Amino acid sequence: MTRDTYTFGDSPVAADRLRLLAEVYAAPSADLLGRYVPHGPALALDLGCGPGHTTTLLHRVTGAARTIGVERSPAYLALAREQAPPGVEYVEQDV
Repeated sequence: MTRDTYTFGDSPVAADRLRLLAEVYAAPSADLLGRYVPHGPALALDLGCGPGHTTTLLHRVTGAARTIGVERSPAYLALAREQAPPGVEYVEQDV
């Protein structure tokens, strides 16, 4: 069985690209989450979380007790885990 690859890969350059995109879309994403996600859920999931920028945003805006980022790239998971705030964890899985 072959494993699909990311269009832009999961290299440091690709991770930096995702960081820039996260910065550009942080405010409108936070606004959307703030409007439509109930505050303080017990659990929030970020499927295909990449290097964790969206997971951290989801956790901060929703106030979830526990937030889990799910990602298949070991390289992205390593980056995400380096900056994970309390209450955020990451698991390796292909969704």
